Amino acid sequence: MNRIRRSGTARELGLHANTVDNRLTRAGELIGVDLTSPRGYALVLTALTLRELRPPDPG
Repeated sequence: MNRIRRSGTARELGLHANTVDNRLTRAGELIGVDLTSPRGYALVLTALTLRELRPPDPG
């Protein structure tokens, strides 16, 4: 993920680009992954996709 995409994301959300950067940094600190690196971004995207695809609890 690069700064250009984060700037576009900020624009779409109506936020300042630094706000998006700060939130990505904080989220990464909380989960232990660097969300600004291609590897970290791919890891989190994969985890979210797998979570979405998992079958519902039978209970």
